[in-house]
Amino acid sequence: MSDLSEILQLCSDTIFKVQFRKKVDAESIESKFKGYKLADLKKADNVKKLSKVITEGDLVEITGHLLESENNLGRSLVLDLNAPKNNNIR
Repeated sequence: MSDLSEILQLCSDTIFKVQFRKKVDAESIESKFKGYKLADLKKADNVKKLSKVITEGDLVEITGHLLESENNLGRSLVLDLNAPKNNNIR
């Protein structure tokens, strides 16, 4: 994470694109289960596919501009250029 933070700091005046997986929460897991029936979960292929979908968060892509970075924890404040203007600070 420290290396990633350093790379992000080097992009200070540059617009960048980053992809990451969101943290998995109960609501997203519940939504993934809605398309399945109990009979579907008896097939090994479906269980394997579902377990992968549940354990990995959704893929998110941000095109942004670095506003501020914190060296100690590797946290950064980014302006998301694709988000609505009233909710674009990440």
